[in-house]
Amino acid sequence: MEFTARLQQIATVLLEEDVSVWQKARQTWQNDPEAFVEEGLADRYQVDELLDNGPDDKASQIDLFLGVALDLGYSLYVDWSGEESEGDFETWVDARLHAFGQAFDYMVIEDWLDQVDEDRLERGDYILQKFALVGKAVAEQGFTLIFFQEGGDTYFPFLLRSADWEKMPAAVRSASDDEDPYPRLVPYEEVR
Repeated sequence: MEFTARLQQIATVLLEEDVSVWQKARQTWQNDPEAFVEEGLADRYQVDELLDNGPDDKASQIDLFLGVALDLGYSLYVDWSGEESEGDFETWVDARLHAFGQAFDYMVIEDWLDQVDEDRLERGDYILQKFALVGKAVAEQGFTLIFFQEGGDTYFPFLLRSADWEKMPAAVRSASDDEDPYPRLVPYEEVR
């Protein structure tokens, strides 16, 4: 499947009714790059350093998609070594669940924190364990924690209804290009 069509399908599922925000930003960037900057979209979506690459550049398209997703709260930037501030991830999960009319049970995290020995974990393992714990918890509520992988060492989680994840074709989830397998969507169980 062609990259732009795949990214469009990914955006349609992950951004839900707000996919039009991404489409409008992309269209403005393609048709009038000056307006894109003047309207503050480059700053808002944190893509100002990519403007020289142009809107057809694959990395630029991915970064614009992620910028919109982060701005609208559909995703969260999580460094490979952990959250910027303790609790950012579960706060984001709770906000996403609230968007679906549900809430996150913070006791899942509290109970785990009482048991985990952070000193025995390698750097980066703490956040992977937290992803697994939360992924299992939200699965019980009918949701799937997935990650948009763009080839870097940053985690971009998304939360969707499990039924929406199961309906998503494999061709949309993963790139078929062996030379460049990104972007791809993976469930929390496959995050490393």
